[in-house]
Formats: sequence, structure tokens, C-alpha cells
Amino acid sequence: MSPTYSQPFAYTSAKDVAPGITVHVMAAGRALMQCWVRMRQGTVLPVHAHPHEQSSLIISGRVIWTIEGREKEGLPGSCTIFAPNQPHGALVVEDCLIADAFTPVREDYLPKA
Repeated sequence: MSPTYSQPFAYTSAKDVAPGITVHVMAAGRALMQCWVRMRQGTVLPVHAHPHEQSSLIISGRVIWTIEGREKEGLPGSCTIFAPNQPHGALVVEDCLIADAFTPVREDYLPKA
């Protein structure tokens, strides 16, 4: 796969991954992907796991992360790293904008060719 690049907020693709959650792929390289994620207040992201390491930096809003059965508050400026296959989910307390990075690239978030 060739790397893609974009200007700030010039989304290369957007995908509703669950009700209340939209992922905007900003750039994808050979092994790293950067996304903006918008989550609406009241949304519940069910506990799940994936083989990708994930970094989530909260830009605005507030979430309650569930990580391996424990709760952790996520506030603007906080960053959480999820290990590959680590169970995690969230309750969105306030509308959120989150900068997510994944390695390897989440092929399921890329636009279909």
C-alpha cells in the first residue's frame, strides 16, 4: 500500500463504525494510520479487542473508558494506549473529538477500492 497524505481536516475518508461514532482517516502509511474520531454524547462503544496497537488522544469532550474491566476517565489532553488485543470500550459522557493512531493500519477503515 502506498502512503496517503492529507491537509488538516481534509478527510481522506469517513466511516460510521457504530451508531454515534464516525472515523475520519487522515493519513495512512505502510504501518501507521492517523484518524479523527467523532463520538456523540450517550454513545456506548461496546467492549472489543483488535490486533492493532491504538493511541487515543482526547481533543475535546469526555469519555469513561473501560479497559480490561476497569473504568478510567478520559478528559481533554489525556492519552490512552491500548495494547494489541486488549479489551476496551467507552461511554461517551460529552461529545468527543479524539485523535486515534493505529499500528498496523486498520484496513477495515480504509475506503473500498
